[in-house]
Amino acid sequence: MAKIIAGIGYEPDKLEGYTDQRLDRLTALARATIVQLDATEVITGVDLGWQQAIALAAMSLSIPLIVAIPFDEQDKLWNEQDRERWETILFQSQKIIHVDRLPEYHAEDDARTRKRDEWMIDNCDLVLALEDEESSIIQYAKNKGKAVFNVWKSWLKYGNR
Repeated sequence: MAKIIAGIGYEPDKLEGYTDQRLDRLTALARATIVQLDATEVITGVDLGWQQAIALAAMSLSIPLIVAIPFDEQDKLWNEQDRERWETILFQSQKIIHVDRLPEYHAEDDARTRKRDEWMIDNCDLVLALEDEESSIIQYAKNKGKAVFNVWKSWLKYGNR
């Protein structure tokens, strides 16, 4: 039976920075959790932080990856290394969805990433989260009746070592 997992979670500012070592730890956590949840497909928005870790984990496990881009030039403010990683993920993905081009998810400026997250949740079976339980996007998922598997407490306890 197919199990589509959407990865939502914090970016580097909430993860105390974004070093190669931190990305490796995030990816290891994502990989272990994706295996535990028996995912057959993964959706991610490929933001820096947890969403890129989810993508890298899925790719390392040869699990089909759907990338949901909130808007063109999502990566324009990132450094060269982060942009190259983003392009590699896009190249290796099974499908790329430009969420801002979908009429029912179209939004302006700051709301575009929120609409992207809503699209991912609307199109998955289970949400794999790395953020506070009280976040509005986790509440959105729960209101939509989606199961949420949140690894935030594990990250706080073990991830920053």
